Amino acid sequence: MKKFLIMLVTGCLLFGLPPVSILGASPEFTDSVKDQLKLAVEDAGAVRKNSLTKSYDSLSAMQKEHKTWESKNTSLHNTNEAKLSSVKKKITELDSAKIRQLEQKVSTVKQKYQPLFDSSALTNKQLASAKKLKNKTLTKLLQTQAGGLKTACTLARQEIRTREAELKEAKAVRTRKSAEIRKILGEIDTWKAKIKTEKSSISAANKSAATEWSNFKAALKKKDTDRIAGALTRLDTLFSQGLKSRKNINAYEVKIAEILTKAETKMK
Repeated sequence: MKKFLIMLVTGCLLFGLPPVSILGASPEFTDSVKDQLKLAVEDAGAVRKNSLTKSYDSLSAMQKEHKTWESKNTSLHNTNEAKLSSVKKKITELDSAKIRQLEQKVSTVKQKYQPLFDSSALTNKQLASAKKLKNKTLTKLLQTQAGGLKTACTLARQEIRTREAELKEAKAVRTRKSAEIRKILGEIDTWKAKIKTEKSSISAANKSAATEWSNFKAALKKKDTDRIAGALTRLDTLFSQGLKSRKNINAYEVKIAEILTKAETKMK
């Protein structure tokens, strides 16, 4: 038997499943169990019977509410995770089209004026040679050309600097926006930590509930109304704790959704 239990636990761990059979059966509020309850408390008196039956029905309803909230939380969590992934991807692509356009403008304007710069360099080289040859006529002509080209080059360089400044500013804006958005996303960590705490609480409550359910089933067999009542009371406490945690998780997921919306707004 011991070897079987070890193999069962190992198998559960390998497949990422909790060894539920070791912890005890999860509560299942079936008609069959309710019939067993009615049979067990039939001699307990009307008031006692009604009280225990009412407790059982309340727990059954609460378990359904658990499942409803669990479904809501799973759906909202999946939506948030998908949106978070999308926002992170968009951060890497932030203003990319605009920056590519500005980079192209810088490249285009440089190519546009490169012949002018080459012509200016050549003219200045020819001017230096003319001066060495002491050719006044050629020197004067080249000086005039060099002067005109210098003015044109000055204007060209100013246009290039303007385009480069636009590109630099766009990149700076992207950096600032990215940092601001990442800072907003960082707020999610606080709520995820709270969710983790609530999930741990639910896990602990579920484990205790499995034990109490086993106690309840055992009490049914013995028709021990005191033990039945005690188990139901403790289950009610555990279910209430778990339900509160699930509602808290939902509230935290809503907070995360709000943060993601805020981050998306900053990307526009």
